[in-house]
Parts: sequence; C-alpha cells; structure tokens
Amino acid sequence: MIEKAIARFDIDVSLSYFIGDSEKDIKAAEKAGIRGIKIESNENIESILNLIINE
Repeated sequence: MIEKAIARFDIDVSLSYFIGDSEKDIKAAEKAGIRGIKIESNENIESILNLIINE
C-alpha cells in the first residue's frame, strides 16, 4: 500500500515521514524507505509535526 502511494503520487521518500501507532506501521514505513514515527493511539500529533517542521 505504501509503495503504491509513493509511485502514484510521486512521493519523495527522502522528504517524507509516516506517522503510525503500531510497530507494524513503523516497520512498513521503513521497509518502503520512509522514516517512521510512532505515536500513541490517541496522541495529539501537533507536537510531532512541529518537531518535523523545525528539523
């Protein structure tokens, strides 16, 4: 699924992040060459997005 999205939308994986709430999500992202970020199921992702933007 991730690989299909990368191809369909011409996503630059070097500039991309995949935010998920399970190890399975993170492993799938990393397998596709995208940096995975694990959060809690109901966690507010605003702080994560702010960290990414300010990198």
